Amino acid sequence: MRRLVLLGGPPGVGKSTVAARLRGRFANSAVLDADDFDSLPDVVAALRDSFETGSELVVLAWVFARAALYQPVLDSLSDLAERSLVIHLVASRDALERRLAERGEPEKLKYALGRLELIEQLPFARIDTSRLSADAAAACVTAAIQEWDSRRG
Repeated sequence: MRRLVLLGGPPGVGKSTVAARLRGRFANSAVLDADDFDSLPDVVAALRDSFETGSELVVLAWVFARAALYQPVLDSLSDLAERSLVIHLVASRDALERRLAERGEPEKLKYALGRLELIEQLPFARIDTSRLSADAAAACVTAAIQEWDSRRG
């Protein structure tokens, strides 16, 4: 059964780092980071390619703060992904501010907080990474995917 996991969250929350730590945790899987692509069509093409070359589970990390971002991805893969799960990583303002400063991108804080507000209105599971290491956050995401898989019926 082909499954798609969209891992969303604002800048600075740890999506890319967690995605990197998810690589190799699941058999027949691919983990993609939308930051590695230039456009939505490129992201969708990479997702399709991952499924068409044998991945049973594909995880994509991206902001996904609004339906206008995640719904086109889900719709464009409905012929390949039999199930989909959206999980958002969130963090406190202080954690986002610290992480963005550490990355040398403090100017992104206002944008990140705006995306966080949008995400908090979405009906998806959230994992608060404010006090988690990247490995602990990846373990939480792994556990959420495993729980979701166990309920597939």
